[in-house]
Amino acid sequence: MAKKKTKQSDFERRKLAEAKSKNDFMLKLKQVCASIDDELYAAFTRLNLDILYLSRGTMINLTAKHPSLFLTRSLLADLERCFKYGLDEEKMVLVEGKPPVTYSDYMYVVYPLERLIKNTKYFSPLWKERLADFSAGEADRFAEYFHKVDLLCIFFMHFVSDMSHRKYHMKFEDPSPAGKKWHDFRMMQTVTIDEIRLKREKLTFAGGEVRSAIRVVNLTFRQRGDATDYNDSKYEDFNLKPSVFGIKGHFAEIPLPVYIQQHALSRLSERIGLMGNGLAQQDAIRSLSEGKTARGRNGQLLVEFNTYGKKAGYLAVDVIEGVILVRTFLFLTNNSTPEGQMLEEQLGLKKLDKQYLTIDKLQTLVNSDILRDEEICGLFRKAGCGELLELCEELKTNSVPFEKRSGEEMQLAFKIRKYLQPVLEDLEQQIPEEAEQATEN
Repeated sequence: MAKKKTKQSDFERRKLAEAKSKNDFMLKLKQVCASIDDELYAAFTRLNLDILYLSRGTMINLTAKHPSLFLTRSLLADLERCFKYGLDEEKMVLVEGKPPVTYSDYMYVVYPLERLIKNTKYFSPLWKERLADFSAGEADRFAEYFHKVDLLCIFFMHFVSDMSHRKYHMKFEDPSPAGKKWHDFRMMQTVTIDEIRLKREKLTFAGGEVRSAIRVVNLTFRQRGDATDYNDSKYEDFNLKPSVFGIKGHFAEIPLPVYIQQHALSRLSERIGLMGNGLAQQDAIRSLSEGKTARGRNGQLLVEFNTYGKKAGYLAVDVIEGVILVRTFLFLTNNSTPEGQMLEEQLGLKKLDKQYLTIDKLQTLVNSDILRDEEICGLFRKAGCGELLELCEELKTNSVPFEKRSGEEMQLAFKIRKYLQPVLEDLEQQIPEEAEQATEN
């Protein structure tokens, strides 16, 4: 008769989990030692290994600075996974010529190891001398790791923020030991997150026009000498001088408050939705600061919207009665932009044509085969949309889109070619005529 299996007790499950955790740590420790000195792991005593395991680093823990209905445990857990992914993906070099280690492994294994090496009470003085060059880089590695986490804080706070609702602020708290005893001496990592509510105001202009708009805020950093402290940041009201847009006059150098209408945010999300609302909005703030302008139909002031260093559209801006108001966002192919007008003039594409062909959104262009059709790409470049194609290439090949693509690649090139067949035939006839005229001249 088979022996009846007994249910594991909580104590037994904890013991198994602890054994697995320790085994995983030792495997990681071996890998890290190979990135420093091939004989290092064999030099550890049993006590050394126990100290390293008990003082191992922790993962980043997110905590809400102030209780909020929106700072849910689910959101915090998702962000913790994002931090882990970011720290797992990139690496730092410990010793030249040796394999690099991930940023996660630095805090998990390397930092406890550095502390052990300095402690001659528990570690061999001969090995301490042998690892002198490695120990000399400790401060630089520590600073590099903290800088990496600070940049991740900035990236994720922009990613989860949305001016339509609220912005979030994150701060990497100074890690401190959990206790004074060596077996409690673990580097605790905490990122605090706080919710920032934005001001919505009703702006009244001459003639009785009333516009509801959101006061734009921007993340600023404290300067310490020539260096920027990326962990010491705060949101401040965003102001700009009209001279940034090439406007001249007595009041052009006076900073004005910047507001944005909900319509602009909605259009930005709809047209540039591939990378997340918060990141696109931060690109909008940066684009306003750069102040590269053009004129649309009826002389509308347009400010170039750049993302990943490429022009993808325009922000329609009014400088009016003491404020700078962003009224809407125009995708690059929109008929009210210079490029959109050229597409209309050269190919006869009006607003409804562009909507039908779905060339009025970044996501559809990225998730299509348009980049493989050189003739169609040539038409876009001729209309001034070359940077938009370069942006699509960048997002398609070198970046991870933040909105999951669904289905197969859209067969957009064939759709455009079929729709523009009469125009393409006319262009093909014009090429020999132009070549013949050039020969005669």
